[in-house]
Parts: sequence; structure tokens; C-alpha cells
Amino acid sequence: MYIYFALIIIASFVQRVYTTSRIFTCGFVNGYSAEYDVVNSIVNNASNLSLVVLKEFNITETKDLFNLASAFRDQNVITLIEGSHTKTSACALSTVTGIPLIRLHGDSRPFDQCEKAIQMSAGYRDYAHATLDILNTFGWKNIIVVFDESRVHEAGHFHAISRSSELIMHFVQLSKQGENEDATAPIVKAFEQMQQFEAEIILLYIEKKNVELMLQQKRCQHRIIYKWVLQGQMPLKLSSYKNVVISLDISYTHNNSASDKIKNAFGSNYSNTNKEQLALAYDAVQVINQAVNKEPCFSINGSVITPEDTDAMLTCMRKVNTNIF
Repeated sequence: MYIYFALIIIASFVQRVYTTSRIFTCGFVNGYSAEYDVVNSIVNNASNLSLVVLKEFNITETKDLFNLASAFRDQNVITLIEGSHTKTSACALSTVTGIPLIRLHGDSRPFDQCEKAIQMSAGYRDYAHATLDILNTFGWKNIIVVFDESRVHEAGHFHAISRSSELIMHFVQLSKQGENEDATAPIVKAFEQMQQFEAEIILLYIEKKNVELMLQQKRCQHRIIYKWVLQGQMPLKLSSYKNVVISLDISYTHNNSASDKIKNAFGSNYSNTNKEQLALAYDAVQVINQAVNKEPCFSINGSVITPEDTDAMLTCMRKVNTNIF
């Protein structure tokens, strides 16, 4: 009887130790509170995600990176999840700590590339290749690339991958609005430059607020109808003056079974307005959950994370097949 009782105590202790060692902490960085709430809801509502614990970290300045690196080690963070607030580069944080990073919203800034990253949605490089495919498919050769200072790296990347093609490209930079200028003044100047070229395809790398202003400009010569190529999320209703608008949006979608799982988990909180955000968060956490159950990560002790463990975690996350979610 005493031996049996002792075995129960030992088994219970071993079970508690194993359960503790299989709890993994993920750090949520560079996100708005609403984004954190969505990801945290995924963790708390999905019954198969009991291995994951989410902690929010706010990075206000670049100098905080090294202080946070120590904090992440102390709290045994095994993976970072990046939101859409990009004041400080999460890639820099990943590089300093060696902790792999899951990016919910793709790359958006120049030099914002990191070795240890899993990207959940399309970035500007993906859009550039998709745009080039469209131009080649329709045989459009003569194009004008309009860009502003904030997106010059996107225009530059498109130019780089297009060098081997037969495209004839003209570049027009949208200037900043002067102190005493009307909001349309830079648009009018750029439009005047555009009309100097014999091109009908216009590729825009400018801020959303200027897109519609550009589309409403009237050509002096009406014999050519412009075809505007827009990338990323744009206003649903765009008015334009005698133009053809091609809006390229690489959306994030789920198969029906995965969508049903998310709907069941969130009930009335699920809607068409937040379904893509929920889908991104759901898959990001699923990647982590499945990764820790793959070798060489299955033997990782979540309560004592080492640099070797974070390297292994990146390997395991890259093994996860997101098509089955």
C-alpha cells in the first residue's frame, strides 16, 4: 500500500514537471492593443493551444532592444509575434536575441528583412512579382512608375526584378506638399510629368490618401486611357476620371474547415471585418503549437529556453505545413 501511494506521488510530480516544461511563452511585439487581444483570444479560445502562453511587450525606442533581450531570456520566450505597429524593427529585436519571429503582416520597410522570420502574409516583394506577372501576361511593355519618398524602396525593388524583362519604365517622384501648397499641388506636378511619356500603364507607389487624387486627374490628350495598377489594401470605392483601375490585393484566406473552427471559437465576435486578422492570428499560433510537437523541438523544456532551443524552434516552424490549417 505504501509503495503504491509513493508511486502515485512520484507519477503526479513527474506529470506536473512535464506539464510545466511543455508550456511555451511567446512574446507579442510592435502590435496595437486590438491586435494583441485578437491573438490572445486565439490562444485562450482554441482548445488545442494549451501549450502556448502569450505575453505582450511594448517597444518604445530602439535603445530598449538590448534591455528587452535580457528580459526575453529571463522569461524564456521561444518565439516572437510581430504586429503592424512598426515604429521599431522587430527584425532587429530578433537578430539581437536570436529568437525566431512570426510576422503577421509581411515586410513593409527597406532593410526590414531578417534571417529568422516566418512571414504569414504578402510583403512588397510578393506584390512586385505578382505585378510583373500581370504586366507580362497582358503584354504591357511601356509603364510609368510613380513613387513617393516613403515607398522608394518598393519602386526600386520592382525595377531590380524587371531588368531582365522587356519593360520600358519611366519614373516620376511625387514631391512633398509645400508649406503653402494645396494638397493637390504635388499630384498636379507629377501628372504633368507623366503626360510627357507615351505610356498607358501607371504603377503607383504612393500613400493611400494620394491615390484617389491621382486617379481624378484629367489628361490633356484623351486618346490614351490610363490603366492604373494599385497594390495592397485600397479604399473599396475609388472614383477615377475615364481610367481603368487594376487593384492587386493578395488576401489571406482559409479553407472552409479552418474558417468553421475560427467561427466556432469566437462566435459572435467573428465578423467579415476581422476575419482576415483572426485567420492570420489563428495560423500564427497554430504554427507555434505544431512546431513544438515536432523534432527536434519535442524535447525542448519550455521553462529553460537556450539559444540552441530558439534555433531548433525556427527549424521546426519551417517544417509546419500551413496548407492543412
